Amino acid sequence: LYTFYIWSTNDTTQSITVTDSGTYTLTVVDSNGCSNSASITIYRDFGQPKITLKLDTLSAAPGELVSFPLHILESENMPQSQATEYVATVTFNASLLAPAQQPLGSVINGKLRTITVSGYRDISQTTGNLPAIEFIAALGNTIETIIHIDSITWSNGIKPVTVTSFDGLMKLNG
Repeated sequence: LYTFYIWSTNDTTQSITVTDSGTYTLTVVDSNGCSNSASITIYRDFGQPKITLKLDTLSAAPGELVSFPLHILESENMPQSQATEYVATVTFNASLLAPAQQPLGSVINGKLRTITVSGYRDISQTTGNLPAIEFIAALGNTIETIIHIDSITWSNGIKPVTVTSFDGLMKLNG
């Protein structure tokens, strides 16, 4: 018979109710002062991770740096998903914008250029901005281009993430 119970949650009861995933440890002490500990890891299922992203409408003169942050409009179950690294594929008018950094991949098809970039989300981040996609504005064959997010794939995490995205727009000044 045990006389003392202490859980890693600081509860001192014989049993606890678990509502979150994690490792729980119980230490028991008997009437002779002898103790023993045991741990258990609980995996609680959570809903489908979802994130909604949006790019801005921005304007710039030729030669200017244009930063398009990926705004997190809303998200569900992202911390639980443990998804932090992503790869995004973005398409835009090739004559109006040039990537400011070397992309992971780049394809030009007629007037359109598609680039692949990567980024990181802090595991606790559920709102705010993901790292910006940066371009240099150019004097192109048009005065504006839609910045279309073709896809965003989270390359880690324990469940696939459903992504909804809204395009941005770049307008040339001048």
